[in-house]
Amino acid sequence: MPANPVTALSPSPTPSDSRPRMLAILGAVLAVTIVLGALVGVALGPRTHLGEESTGDPRLVADVAAAVGDGRGRQTLSVARVENGQTTYAGLGVLGDDDSAASSPGPDTVYELGSITKTFTGMLLADAVERGEMNLDAPLSTYLPELAGTPAGTVTPRHLATHTSGLPRLPSTMGLGGALTAVRGGDPYRAQTPEDVIAAAREETLESPGTFAYSNLGMALLGHAEARAAGQATWAELARARLFTPLRMTSTSIVDGDDADQPWVATPHRANGRVVGAWASPGNDPAGSSTRTTAADMARFAEAVIAGTAPGMDAVTPLVDTGDGGRIGLAWFTVPVEGGSALWHNGGTGGSSSALAIDRAARTAAVVLSNSDTSVDDIAPALLHRTAPHPASPPTSPGTWLPIAVAALLLVSAWWRGWRASSRLSLFGAVADTMTAAIVARVLGPWHVLPVWLLGSLLACAFVGAVFALLRMRQAPTWPPQRRVPAVLDVAVSLLLLGLALLLLVAP
Repeated sequence: MPANPVTALSPSPTPSDSRPRMLAILGAVLAVTIVLGALVGVALGPRTHLGEESTGDPRLVADVAAAVGDGRGRQTLSVARVENGQTTYAGLGVLGDDDSAASSPGPDTVYELGSITKTFTGMLLADAVERGEMNLDAPLSTYLPELAGTPAGTVTPRHLATHTSGLPRLPSTMGLGGALTAVRGGDPYRAQTPEDVIAAAREETLESPGTFAYSNLGMALLGHAEARAAGQATWAELARARLFTPLRMTSTSIVDGDDADQPWVATPHRANGRVVGAWASPGNDPAGSSTRTTAADMARFAEAVIAGTAPGMDAVTPLVDTGDGGRIGLAWFTVPVEGGSALWHNGGTGGSSSALAIDRAARTAAVVLSNSDTSVDDIAPALLHRTAPHPASPPTSPGTWLPIAVAALLLVSAWWRGWRASSRLSLFGAVADTMTAAIVARVLGPWHVLPVWLLGSLLACAFVGAVFALLRMRQAPTWPPQRRVPAVLDVAVSLLLLGLALLLLVAP
């Protein structure tokens, strides 16, 4: 064996009798790389499971742990349960990555609420009707005259609150740009104002009006109409004055874009452990883009709904079938549960999820707040009546595995290019492929499903693959002897993919 293995790896023209030796060296390097990378992945990889740490009522902690199962795809949970006038709390997991400051969440830990906010909007509508400010069956243009003469202007508050307006789920203007922002971990709604949302609604047509179809756009428009009818400058001010303050929800707020990522909010995460940004958009406040709250405040809200003392209680009366065995009132869903029915709504942002279930007849309620985008929908019903939990793993689909498949293919391509060393141009493309593979694997890989040691191994293989390609450049020809045009196009594709991958690392 040569005294310097690097020299053995460097030359492009490799004699046939030296290839087995070179292959043996590469195999040993890869084996060590995979083992060391796996150890680093275990030590430093993203946290993708709910930890064993907990605070609060031991019985509630045990019930939550049973409903959660192995806790894959979760960071922390802050939970409240109301039973016959008594409220208990539980916090599971660890907030923050700094062990010196790590702690489990408490009832006053602030989380993103998401679409449960729509129940506030529905109750404010019922309250406005009681005050004589709004009519459930008046055209929306009555309150938002900018929509006069448009299809959106003809729908009514009743249509909007029951999701039967025919408006799309999201404004058509959001399109691909909003989807790409969400993939990158940003807020697809950020910087949208009420005026932007109303202007977007002017361009929309109605599809199957009268049929239930969930619409964030419709609920946002309803909230802005409520603010206009009440003479309030914003829907956030209306919600504070008529709902949060009367119910003593002192830790609940509607934030603007500048306050979206304040450190007092439980940091949002994707299921694979990636940190993403919090959401905040004045234009979509009534639909749930910007609400921050605590388990304690949501328990107070649930207690008031159980007692019938919350403003706008007519909102909970079912009005329309949703087509799946449930019904909906003014934003409140009524769903069948053991022994009867329950009020229900869930919520989700780019990195948080929530659920609220209330059985008024049994005088029970369950609130679940999470700083991961893994659904908590199954947890709240299990806590409501202490039913036998059926813990489920985070849902997967063929798309779940796509990022890891792409990363693996890019690594194989990079190592093959490095082995062939047909030209410096090809090796340059190999380096680009290793970088793309590393970014895609870390940012989009399903590490709540796959072990994090695999992430460490992939990243290590990408690093060593890049070094191998760079070493092979020393004596490789600048251009391939033949097929120059395909070679250039091949590298161009590699650079394009790397550019797209780098966008995932840049804050949107």
